[in-house]
Amino acid sequence: MKKTIDGKALVYCQDAFNTPNGKTAHGLVRFTERYQVVGLIYSHYAGQDAGMVLDGKANGIPIFEDIADAIEPLTKTDRLPQYFVVGLAP
Repeated sequence: MKKTIDGKALVYCQDAFNTPNGKTAHGLVRFTERYQVVGLIYSHYAGQDAGMVLDGKANGIPIFEDIADAIEPLTKTDRLPQYFVVGLAP
């Protein structure tokens, strides 16, 4: 079992979140020992909580319209990601 995280990550899952093609993002939103997920990119659900969209339970991971939309609020809250993870498998 991993004891430390690699860092903060922003997950990209445009057009695949909450579908079978978004399995990687789903796993990262639900639980990961590798990253601290600070946000998800999917314009359709922008402004919502990723856990609420996926499982009906808020988990504090915001969904953003695009990278530009994510950077300013994440920087202001000291949650700027070091990693960009593609969370879909089309």
